[in-house]
Amino acid sequence: MIKKKIVLCAVCAALAVLAAFTAAEPAEAKQKAAWNYKKTLTKTSGAFTYHAYPSKKGKEAWIYRIDIQKKKKPTSISIPKKIEGRKVTWIGAKPKDPEGGLNLFGVCIEREHDYFRRSVTNKTIKKIVIPDTVEEIRPSSFCGMIALKSVKIPKKVKALKEEIFYACAGLEEVSLPAGLEKLDPAAFQDCPSLKRMILPKRNKTFRMEGDCVISKKYQRLVYTLPGGQTLSIPEGVKRIGKYALNNCTAPRVEIPASVTEIEGEAFHRPLLGPSTFIKDVEVSADSRMYAKDGQCIYHKVDRSLAVAIPDKKGVLYISEKVESLTNTHSLVNYNSDKGAEKIVFPKALKSVIVPSFSIVEVFRNVYFLGETPPRVSNHISGYASLPFAEHIYVPASSEALYRAWYKENRCKVDEFYWHTFQPGGEI
Repeated sequence: MIKKKIVLCAVCAALAVLAAFTAAEPAEAKQKAAWNYKKTLTKTSGAFTYHAYPSKKGKEAWIYRIDIQKKKKPTSISIPKKIEGRKVTWIGAKPKDPEGGLNLFGVCIEREHDYFRRSVTNKTIKKIVIPDTVEEIRPSSFCGMIALKSVKIPKKVKALKEEIFYACAGLEEVSLPAGLEKLDPAAFQDCPSLKRMILPKRNKTFRMEGDCVISKKYQRLVYTLPGGQTLSIPEGVKRIGKYALNNCTAPRVEIPASVTEIEGEAFHRPLLGPSTFIKDVEVSADSRMYAKDGQCIYHKVDRSLAVAIPDKKGVLYISEKVESLTNTHSLVNYNSDKGAEKIVFPKALKSVIVPSFSIVEVFRNVYFLGETPPRVSNHISGYASLPFAEHIYVPASSEALYRAWYKENRCKVDEFYWHTFQPGGEI
């Protein structure tokens, strides 16, 4: 079972990463092509040696690596504005392959595996000064700097990309520039001490309200700070973005009536899955779009699952109000060390869009209560259409239908993991 799941996850992760690289912004690709990778510039200052690529036009420099002298324990670093007369405009390592890469200090970052992502980069540096000449900060640049306390993002930086400050456990304060246009919700992932984010009011793209970063144009929740016992999403927010709550550590989240869309994996951590901190989610009784029934928050119009909340034992009963799985759901209250015990799909479930059944991957046992299997659509190469690496339980009277269903969807369950039960019995 474990081997099957690992293979499937690896295939899916590889496809996702390759897709992300294929979909790189043309403007960024054009900028990267402007650098001379065959030549290296070097500058040593104090405990640090900076390595950079010159631009092909010769006026700019891209610092791709910083070495710290052995036995030195610096508490701060000021990245130079120039190297060999060239203005430093880019910082961060150049990705070597789709599987991962290096951060600015040469530490391996393999994005699909948490144990590599948690590699500690530095234990002593508390402050970073990034010059205002910098326009681009590459993904993962400063991840793992556990002593870092505060940082100011240069005014020319327009986008903060994934994992730039991943696992900076001591990071408390960040000053964002007025010109910031894009903020990846994973830029500050696993930063549990981040209590203050300073955003100028004149910023045209985002606004801060409480612990929330919200896009002005779409009223979309982009990011939430950690801390507190309850996160109350501000009234007026219309959309909760994908991964928006990845750094939320509040046990309870309250969704206002103004929310009309909860994007898929809104409560998840990028590549790390369901939230381990959020224990419960509530939705306003005045909401026209969403309601809560039992362990689920569902969309009132299409009866699709939005948020699923297993109990303390890792048991989840999907509400009978849920008729479809549409890739727009999140899972919370998940203990990654223990895993989850079982998930029970209701008789009401009628349709599933691939890969919605990926929700079952953390459960050891999967039950289908319906006498007729749900309709499955949107088959995707590389993704299993149905659960297959868990213990599967179906009504004894419908066993033939479910076996035909698996055959039709080109999925196979080992006989050891195939079970039937009698309707009306305890599930």
